[in-house]
Amino acid sequence: MNIILYLLLTIQDLYRQNLWLLSFICRYIPLRQFEFDDSHSPEYQKFKTDILPKIIPVRHEDWQHLRREWQRSHNGRELLPIRRRGDCDIPKGTRCPCCGAPMEYLYRNNGKHGQLQCKVCGTRFSSDALFHKKYQLKCPFCGHALVPVKDRKFFTVWKCVNPKCPYYQDRLKHVRPGTPNGFDGIEGANYNLSLWVAYYNFLRPHMHNHYQVLNPVLELGAAKTMPGKWQILMRLGQETMLRQQTQQSVCS
Repeated sequence: MNIILYLLLTIQDLYRQNLWLLSFICRYIPLRQFEFDDSHSPEYQKFKTDILPKIIPVRHEDWQHLRREWQRSHNGRELLPIRRRGDCDIPKGTRCPCCGAPMEYLYRNNGKHGQLQCKVCGTRFSSDALFHKKYQLKCPFCGHALVPVKDRKFFTVWKCVNPKCPYYQDRLKHVRPGTPNGFDGIEGANYNLSLWVAYYNFLRPHMHNHYQVLNPVLELGAAKTMPGKWQILMRLGQETMLRQQTQQSVCS
C-alpha cells in the first residue's frame, strides 16, 4: 500500500476523532451558573442597565456679546481669532453650537479625534454630532460630560472619563491587583468563564459543525439578535435553577 495514502487516511481518521472529542467536551462542560441561585448575587447585577444620564439643554449665547464682555474684563484687550500654524481643516461654515462663534474662533481640542473647542465660550463639541447642538449628556454621579466611545448600528455607547467620578472610584475598589483578569477573586473569574462556556455551547456557530451551534435550543430561534438570545438563555437558566431547587426541597 502506498505509504503516502496510508498517512493521509490516518490523518483523516485522527481528525475525525479530534472533532468527536471536541464535540463531546463542549457538550458536557458543566455550567456553574446552573448550580446555584445567583439571581441575588452582585455578579448577576452586571446585567442591569445603568442609571440614565442627565440631559442638560445647551445654553445658547451670543458670541459677539461674550466677546465684548471678555474685552471689558481684560482692560479693553480684544479677543482675537485663532492664530494657526498650518492650514485649517475645520469645515467652513462650522459654528459653535453654544454661542454661534464662526470657524475662526474654533480649534481642534484633541488633535484629529473630532472634538472642537470654542475660544469664545469654551464649549467642547463634535463637528459631526448634531445632538450636541441642543443637549448635553452628563454623568448622573459626578456631573461630568459624557463622551461617546463606541458607535454601534442602533445606539452609541457613552462613558464618563472623569477619573475622580465616585461611581468609577467605587467600582475600582472591587478590582484588586493580582486577581485573575481583574475579576473580584476566583469566583468572579469562574462566573465570567461560565458565561463564555454558555456562549460557546449555545450561541456560537462552529465551522467543524457546519457553522451551527453545538447545542441547539428551540427557544432561541424566536430571537433574531444576540442580546435577545442572551435574555432567553438567562431566563431558561433561571427556570432550570428553580426546578433544581424545587426537586432538592422535595427530596429533603
